[in-house]
Amino acid sequence: MRRKEVANHTVRIHEVGPRDGLQNEKMWVETKDKINWINQLTETGLPYIELTSFVHPKWIPALSDASEVVKGVKKNKNVIFGALVPNERGLDRALEVGIDEIAVFSSLKPLLMILSHCQLQMVTRKTSS
Repeated sequence: MRRKEVANHTVRIHEVGPRDGLQNEKMWVETKDKINWINQLTETGLPYIELTSFVHPKWIPALSDASEVVKGVKKNKNVIFGALVPNERGLDRALEVGIDEIAVFSSLKPLLMILSHCQLQMVTRKTSS
């Protein structure tokens, strides 16, 4: 794309640090500290913040407090709060706490889908109904 063409496009920034940055942490980060950090991020003008992932705690223990984090964050009408949802149960949990938007992941390689514990068909079916 040439430089002139880029000027006519919109860029949407998705902050994923609270989910992606914390999911690999070996040391537990307190729920109140996650909430405080996210509340500070909401004051920066970011339009979208991915708060967490509603994955089974067995797979990502660092995000086992997903529901508490979402419930604890101060709502901001200028920010869309999202979460990664890998399966139907995760979708149910995200909807129960009122998440604004969900992100799903998929792979062209079936084995990767299995290894990632992703059940995209269930999530798609659930959100369509």
